[in-house]
Amino acid sequence: MIVIGAATVTLSAVLMIVTPAVGYSVLDAGVQSNQGALVAIEVVVQFLSAVLPAFGASLLAAGIVVRYLEHDEARRLAEPGRRVPTDGEPTTR
Repeated sequence: MIVIGAATVTLSAVLMIVTPAVGYSVLDAGVQSNQGALVAIEVVVQFLSAVLPAFGASLLAAGIVVRYLEHDEARRLAEPGRRVPTDGEPTTR
């Protein structure tokens, strides 16, 4: 999850920078039909630039928490005298 979160944040930054430039270079803004396409591209980029960074940051934070919990559980199970529970046996915390 950490990698996916970081990739989403990076993708959102690249998307905000590259997409409008590519849209303006591919489409001629002087033609009426292309202006509509440029507006649509701009709306989509604005929406994604508002949503993707927050989504990526939340994935990144969730990945860090999961990694911590997995490490903490492994540390607890490795304590001397600690017995690993078998399937169906309740675990105590």
